[in-house]
Parts: sequence; C-alpha cells; structure tokens
Amino acid sequence: MEYEVTLLGIPGVCRDREPVRFPYRKAEGIFYYLCVEKHTNRDELVSLFWGSGDEASGRKNLRQALFQLRKLLGEEVIVLQGRNDLKLNQRVEIKTDWDMPERDFSLCQERFLDFFYLKDCPEFEDWVEEKRNQQTARILRELKAQLEEPSAVRNPERIRLLIDTWKHWSPWDEEMVLTGMRLYGQAEKYDWGVKLYQEYARRLKEDLDEEPSHQAEVLFQTLLHRKEVSSLRSQTSKEAFFGRLAEIGRASCRERV
Repeated sequence: MEYEVTLLGIPGVCRDREPVRFPYRKAEGIFYYLCVEKHTNRDELVSLFWGSGDEASGRKNLRQALFQLRKLLGEEVIVLQGRNDLKLNQRVEIKTDWDMPERDFSLCQERFLDFFYLKDCPEFEDWVEEKRNQQTARILRELKAQLEEPSAVRNPERIRLLIDTWKHWSPWDEEMVLTGMRLYGQAEKYDWGVKLYQEYARRLKEDLDEEPSHQAEVLFQTLLHRKEVSSLRSQTSKEAFFGRLAEIGRASCRERV
C-alpha cells in the first residue's frame, strides 16, 4: 500500500488515494509524530501525549492507541522493537510533504500541522511549535540560496515568487526588502521594487510604528530615479546606471552584515 501524509497545512492521510479516518486525535497525533521523527519510544510518547496523568494510565492509553493505529493502517506500518522502541517501517511507502526536496518545500506557504490541537498535551504543542520554527528556518534558508543564484535575475517572475514567499513567512524582514529591490532593479522591474518598498514601509508604520532604514530609502530613491531615466536614455546609458544600482545593493548588504 502507498500512504500520502499531509503535514503542511491541515493534516491528513490517504492510503491508496483514499482518506484515512483516525479513531481519535491522539492516535492521529502519534502517527504524525512518527512521520516526522521516524522513530521514538514508549516513554517519549507517554510524556508527549499523556504527561499530565499518571504513568500507568499513560502507558495503558498508549497501548490502546498503538493497537488502533496498527489495526487501521496495517501491522506492517509501525514496527515495534523490543519492549520500548517504535519506528516507521522503511519498506512501506509513506510519502510526506515534510520530506519533499528543499526546493519544493521552500515554496509551501502552509504552516506545519495547522489547526491541529490536542487537549492537555503541552509537550506535544511545544514539539509542534519547534517544528514550525524549523519549517520557517528551512524555507528562508532555501529561498535566500535560490535568490543568490546567477540565473535568478534572468527570471523576474521567479524572483517575485521567491520574494513573495519570503514576505509571507517574514513580513518585517528588511533583508527581504533590500534583496527584492536590488534584484527587481537588476531585472529592470522597477515598479515591482517600488511597490515592495511601499508595502513594507506601510506595514512597518502600521504594525510597529517604525520607519525603513536609510539603506532601504536610498535603494528606493535609486529605483525611482532609474525608472524615470529609463524612458529617456539609450540602452548604453541605462547599462552605465545599472552598475550604480548593483553597487548600492552590495553596499547595503555589507552594512547590514
């Protein structure tokens, strides 16, 4: 059988393209935990899902949950090792969006286990929050790497997709604004860079009562001027000015570092 597990956004499981209905939420949460961590042990699961009660009751509840999971998914999906350890069976095809290639993962705008909550499970909620922070870090790291590729400037639509995704996860990040304006300028998409700055300045003022940095303002004015002269100058003169924009962008990045 083939299992497809959605962990980014509202979670769910399909077996051979048919939805799987879990008997109750904690059993479902255990399976999602295994899909991410791949292996665990009984002590860890009792602490995560039944930590607020006594240990004996927690172990009894865990045994029942594992019984229900193996009954629902098949005994071959979760492998029991000895008295304490559990893991996913690597011979069973289980595909999760958490394990997708970084390039695809970086474009996802859905939050890990969105709207999935368990009552009286603070340690599980802490784990979910940790994975959400990891998700954001993974996405931003990959987006920045892609925007540094030499081919990025030759594809304005790709730049906009990456910048918009970056903005979704980190809307007040000035590095995102400086990077976007610099790349839009190099791609001669001046309106896009101007709009990015204006939206950022508005968000800063409304949400944080702050103003953009001097570096951002300088790059904004440069884009406005570049847009103005682009319709008046020849391609040669535009290329000469283009070097100035790239230089300002590099200077801005150096100052931030």
